[in-house]
Amino acid sequence: MKNKYSKSKYGIRAGAAIIFIVLGLLCGHGYSQTITFNIEYNSNIGPLKPFREVNIGPDLSKAGYGAMGIREVRTHDYYGPCDYWHYTNGYYNPATSSFNPSFNPALSGSYTWITSDTMINRIFDVNAIPYFRLGISFPQSGIPTIPPIDPNNSTFTTIASIFKHTAMHYTAGWDNGYTHNIIYWEIWNEPDGMFWTGSNGTPINYRKMYKTVTDSLKLLNPEFKVGGPGAVASTIVTHNPAYFDNFIKYCQVNDAALDFYSWHLYGCYNPYSIKNYADTVRYVLDSYGFQGAENHITEINPQLGNPLFDNTAKGAAHIASMLITGQEAPIDKIFWYRGTGLAKLAFPDQLGEPRLTFNGLSYQLFNWQESETTIKMRSSGNQVVNFNFNRDTTNVMALASKSVTGDTIDVLISNYNSIFSDIEIYIHNTPWLSSDQIKIDQYSISGQPASFISSEKNIPGSSNLTILVEDMPSPSVHLLRIHKQNDVGIQSFQNNNPLLSVFPNPTQNYLIIISTIDADGIISDASLKHVKRITLKTGENRINISQLPAGLYHVKVRNVLRKFMIF
Repeated sequence: MKNKYSKSKYGIRAGAAIIFIVLGLLCGHGYSQTITFNIEYNSNIGPLKPFREVNIGPDLSKAGYGAMGIREVRTHDYYGPCDYWHYTNGYYNPATSSFNPSFNPALSGSYTWITSDTMINRIFDVNAIPYFRLGISFPQSGIPTIPPIDPNNSTFTTIASIFKHTAMHYTAGWDNGYTHNIIYWEIWNEPDGMFWTGSNGTPINYRKMYKTVTDSLKLLNPEFKVGGPGAVASTIVTHNPAYFDNFIKYCQVNDAALDFYSWHLYGCYNPYSIKNYADTVRYVLDSYGFQGAENHITEINPQLGNPLFDNTAKGAAHIASMLITGQEAPIDKIFWYRGTGLAKLAFPDQLGEPRLTFNGLSYQLFNWQESETTIKMRSSGNQVVNFNFNRDTTNVMALASKSVTGDTIDVLISNYNSIFSDIEIYIHNTPWLSSDQIKIDQYSISGQPASFISSEKNIPGSSNLTILVEDMPSPSVHLLRIHKQNDVGIQSFQNNNPLLSVFPNPTQNYLIIISTIDADGIISDASLKHVKRITLKTGENRINISQLPAGLYHVKVRNVLRKFMIF
């Protein structure tokens, strides 16, 4: 690939970084401005959050999803498959806009699963896990947006049974089904929007349905994680209580399970405002006693249909800042809308090879980082603006991490919107000596139209290392991998290491690991002490972990690391 950087444009040096910058400015070299990020190698903030979740797919982008390391796919907006009205036979009558009073949800003949099965199997085929949205896709002709109330009364027993039998089909083998480990079940989507209409489309009726459905699912499998409501962005941004505070309070008062609260965020030009709103959601959950409930953004996009953000360096930088912000925010999952189709991350594969958009390449860079250098390090230098939700405001951020063995450092930089075109990274107290030969692999998304450029540089080691990248104005994204010359680089990581999926997570007694290769591995605890050696075969491996106490653990196979919790 084209090497953009000459020696004069890509400088590495040890020593007085701040003095160098000041002298440069005083001498009148003011055509560009420099931002400095300070990174403390000896710090250990904890594991990176593995944000690689999307809505729908993979469709014809199987290799693309693998390249991005997509780990969870929300089953929303397939427009038929995974929608209850589509896989039930005659429950809803579109001609009369009513529900069949004689429909029996317990009979296998009441369902046609084939198209939904196809979509679920495609998700597992790319070593991802379905995040099952129970309900309907975006309303189109014939899609019932009226609440599925039992005829002649105000209960929701039929739809609760339909959803229970859906879970039975995919997790318990019912009706020639599967025994997949699908953990997350989201009850409906945007009942505060266009998905819950008519005279019965009230907040209290949603809460009644939610309670009936979650009771049914928890009775089937107490380990299921249930939640909702997939609230529209305005519910969170303007703090509308009907499907926010009041819904959460209802769950508290009525002992309704709430393992996660899900919400959406659109029109968010300032990626750092994600943290501001996540803080608010976390506060409300905690206020009503749901300290253990997870915080999920199940749809996010700065603005659907805006060409500024679609397959551009700006879109890639927005995603990178979103993923970096998520590391600081009390958020557990972030589902991009969408993986394929509208605002896609991947085009259909070509001859079995991935074809990512520039937005998708941003996910790929994060995948390389989170999979190889999972331990977050302390850093400073971010320039962000709180709130200012719909403003394209200042944002330039860095995320620094190191490998479990400590011999590889990754720095992901998002220069989304700033005055800076030169980026300086100062890493304190590295493990390298002047006799070590250090290699820096750099991958950048920049320009208009955007381009994806790689370069490399070999330098002597230093305990305090400064790296300068010049002529990279916003919007742009950069990943720097810093390692000994003979150690693993991104290309060898990409070619020789497995795709690895670990579930259920959290878990007890057993762990299922899906690997794309035969390999030996290790399980280590939160302090990275080895506690169990494992041997994996290609495909699904069931690992007994009943002897391990509760806590955070890591699975490492070659240079791929996955985290899981035992509760």
